[in-house]
Amino acid sequence: MRRKGPREWTRELYRRWLPPGPDAHSTYLHLARLHCPAGGMVVDLGCGEEDYLACLEDQAGVIVGVDTRPVEGGYGLYLKADLEGRLPLEPGSVDLAGCKFVLEHLEDPGGFMRNAREALAPGGKLLILTANVLYYPY
Repeated sequence: MRRKGPREWTRELYRRWLPPGPDAHSTYLHLARLHCPAGGMVVDLGCGEEDYLACLEDQAGVIVGVDTRPVEGGYGLYLKADLEGRLPLEPGSVDLAGCKFVLEHLEDPGGFMRNAREALAPGGKLLILTANVLYYPY
């Protein structure tokens, strides 16, 4: 493959090697719906002001937003927390934890994932969407 520039190279890589299909955001929401138990506790880690998992309101018992700054929005419950430290969640209390474009901003993503795992109930899931070469081609 001849490199012209980062954008052109990335588009060509995508066209040649990746199968066509749904985009990452659609897949993330599909997996969230699939793994959200009826009446379960869902946590949006690093939620910002998006309320991205609000589509689960009819399915989840409660959705909690957790972010490093005070946030208000549609979830109803928000917790301010340092995502690099211990999460303000009871161990074993979360059925589905999602984080969208958070890991690449953390100094210790492994520590974050260990803390998230501690909050998960048995059989709970951690759903991660993060950047890749196709998102940051430069």
